Amino acid sequence: MVTNKFHGIGKLIVHICFSMFMLQSIQTQVISSSSVLQNRLNLVNKFYVNFIQKVYFFDYEENIEIARGELWVKRPNLFRWHFTDPEEFVLVSDGQTVWFYVPKLKQVVAYCLKNQIAGNIFLELLFSSNLFVYQNYIILQKEDWFYLKSMHDNSLHIKECAIQINKDGVINQINVEEENGQRVNYYLSNQCVNFIDKDKFNFFISKDMQLDDQRR
Repeated sequence: MVTNKFHGIGKLIVHICFSMFMLQSIQTQVISSSSVLQNRLNLVNKFYVNFIQKVYFFDYEENIEIARGELWVKRPNLFRWHFTDPEEFVLVSDGQTVWFYVPKLKQVVAYCLKNQIAGNIFLELLFSSNLFVYQNYIILQKEDWFYLKSMHDNSLHIKECAIQINKDGVINQINVEEENGQRVNYYLSNQCVNFIDKDKFNFFISKDMQLDDQRR
């Protein structure tokens, strides 16, 4: 009986030690993956790309919407997102305000940038240079793919974000999966890291535009 008792305790100790080792290994992998992703994103602080956006509704592969356009980025927090097809609209961030402009309607909506980025995995990765962002996510790496899940309650209902970025800092694809099953995939191509005119990130309101100011 005593022998069996100590044998059982020994098995329990081995199990606990193994579990602690596995937990430590996972934590090390998460920290390492986070550092690798952070370093790769920091390699390119400004770029221009063409993009294709595909929205998949509730796991139905045939039920998709496709949009195309151009994207200019200068970290931190400057971007110009120009959707050209099927409907034209522009999102411009000057570092403080996000301007949403629909040329066909001559309508502009102004949003506070920090309110739009905070908690949004996709926007934080692409546009922010805040190092504390990475502390909010569990990050795992598989070759050039990085998978991110928030460690906190997500009011934006984003289940997971995946980004494909190579060792040179070139982003090829970003996938965002929402809790309701909807997925949004971004395919980036023709990346260029040449000089970008700062005026790309300014937005000027003309007299014929209607402004809806949501910054207050």
